[in-house]
Amino acid sequence: MTNHAVHTGDRLTGSRAIERDGRCVPDQAGNDVRCRGRLLPAVVATGLLLAILPQTVLDAQVRRGASRQTARHELIQRKRDDEQRRFAADLEQIAEFCERHDQPHAAAEIRSLARQTGADGMTVRTLPDREQPAIPLDLPAVEREWRTRLRSARDEHAEKLYLLSREFLNAGLPSSAYQLVRETAAWNPDHPLARKLLGFKRYRDEWVTPFAALQLGRGNVWHDQFGWLPKEHVARYEQGERFYRGWKPAEQEAAIRRDFRHAWEVETEHFLIRTNHSLERGVEIARALEDYYEFFYQTFAGFFQSPEQMQRLFQELSTGARGGTLPTRKHVFHYYRAQDEYIAALREKIPQIRVTDGVYYPPDRVAYFYHDPERENNATLYHEACHQFFYESSKHDRPVGEEGHFWIVEGIACYMESYDRDGESISLGDPRFIRFYWARRRLLAENYFIPLDRFSALTMREFQSAVDQRELQQRYSQASGLAHFLMHYEGGRYREALVDYLSQIYRGDPRRPVRSLSDLTGTPSAELDAQYQDYIHAMDQAVGPDDRAR
Repeated sequence: MTNHAVHTGDRLTGSRAIERDGRCVPDQAGNDVRCRGRLLPAVVATGLLLAILPQTVLDAQVRRGASRQTARHELIQRKRDDEQRRFAADLEQIAEFCERHDQPHAAAEIRSLARQTGADGMTVRTLPDREQPAIPLDLPAVEREWRTRLRSARDEHAEKLYLLSREFLNAGLPSSAYQLVRETAAWNPDHPLARKLLGFKRYRDEWVTPFAALQLGRGNVWHDQFGWLPKEHVARYEQGERFYRGWKPAEQEAAIRRDFRHAWEVETEHFLIRTNHSLERGVEIARALEDYYEFFYQTFAGFFQSPEQMQRLFQELSTGARGGTLPTRKHVFHYYRAQDEYIAALREKIPQIRVTDGVYYPPDRVAYFYHDPERENNATLYHEACHQFFYESSKHDRPVGEEGHFWIVEGIACYMESYDRDGESISLGDPRFIRFYWARRRLLAENYFIPLDRFSALTMREFQSAVDQRELQQRYSQASGLAHFLMHYEGGRYREALVDYLSQIYRGDPRRPVRSLSDLTGTPSAELDAQYQDYIHAMDQAVGPDDRAR
């Protein structure tokens, strides 16, 4: 069972109060719903492209009821689609060249790239660490020709996406602009401005983060099992020795580290992980969280930076005034080797800690977890990290959602549990993920739905004061489904409005009321309700009868 965050007066954010929604519910054959089968490529976030919008067209869109922001989104989507079609046509010409010259495998490879040009910026490829090598001069003439043409086509596409990201930003759509920068780097991993905007810098022939550059400059190297180590320590670590108050066998160090006061510490760009489980598990968690953070920041860039701040950042980078900088404060995670230690560490702060799988505790600004040998709980990790990232960006030390709009605090964290990395591909929002399975079931099978106005009016305490456990589960399911809807509907039409909504809730002036989603999207609440229900029906049809029955 994964964690469901439940805020109380003590600002508890992790609880098992939601009984079945978070676990992998078996079907009649006993198969695990969440894990069975391959994840769908997510229906996801965009890099939408921004044009200079014709004012008459924009005004007409606004008169039809759309907000200026969503009207811009619709027009931008068309321009981005035009560029994607142009690029796909270029790729097809190169694939046909390969076929004419008896290179069928190359043609298939190029056509697979063409299938990755859709506007789904929440399904992305990881970026390489090293600069792209030059195309070898000694390749056969045909292969050198198609590889050169492909490199040129990718670079041209990347440059057009980057320029469009600037227009996106000028229209006040920073999250979409940032996603487009990420897509720029996916097509041209050595695009210098895109790399700098994403926080990378060159170190010899590598693209590294500022923290990695600092470590490398000190003579340290990254080891996938042991994290950052002095280069001269690597061989001894691989032979079973450890350096802690002098060299000693790994077993002796582990005996000392079992006391959490002497826990291992794994430091990365954005995180400090303390654990008494093992160094290897600490490194594994740190790597997963860094991947997650990069994607999270990309997705919600408009939450962390205003359009004006991003404009300045674009300008500074384009003039060479600055590069990536070290974060001022790390996100802290404590990971215990056993549940009883986790409970003992937190029971005085959180009396109901026994029923949690993991918790972000705002007064400490620490996320707490424990090792469960029977299952991985990365969904819990991502849920609580979502709370942590949003909360720690706020200047206000206050409960979130205390006066209303609490559903999105939990809804977006439940949505972020669907983050998945499969090899070189990262995705978010798989419709078959357990949260969205239950969102469909609650609405379609149980006919449970609270209109958005009423749902948004619920305070933290009211949301959690459901009639019974079943109703609390239903509320979490609807919150998860609504978050998916706002992230994905019509290619992300409401995504920037959702980011604005979250910004007000977490970072806004607590003395000022939060603007409603109806106001932010320019869509009446009743219409949003109808769109959501249609969206869930369409998702159910798209997933198919086998998955609907699970």
